[in-house]
Amino acid sequence: MRTVGLLALAILLPAFAHAADAPTPATYTISHDTLYPAAAAESGLATTTAIDVAFSEPVKVSIKILSASGAMVKSLYSSSSVTNPTPKMWDGMNTSGARVDDGTYTVLISATSTATGLSMTDSSKTNTVASPGAPRVSPDTTST
Repeated sequence: MRTVGLLALAILLPAFAHAADAPTPATYTISHDTLYPAAAAESGLATTTAIDVAFSEPVKVSIKILSASGAMVKSLYSSSSVTNPTPKMWDGMNTSGARVDDGTYTVLISATSTATGLSMTDSSKTNTVASPGAPRVSPDTTST
């Protein structure tokens, strides 16, 4: 009896010992790197940005905008179970509805697998908020 139990354990253990991976973004894009929230519609400047993220599996997720100091400026989205939420828009406003100061803001994605409980965070993308009269920011521009 003991041999049968050990044999069953040896056969079944590898199936349970496999380490699950944390969820990963299958896609993650931001439509505009720089926002001009106070720009007139006819200026052609981006007044909003779309944050589009999809995951490898169902997750509990939140999307937040953080200031350069790490303080939360706005919570854009939260869901208890989603794989591919619709793109979330940020208009350069904080939680109170006031325009944020010019500067660089971090998009923080936090997700936890609903199946395994493993989690991930991504703060690799930023968004610049600028006044309409400010020079346009280009990722390939270098300062001298």
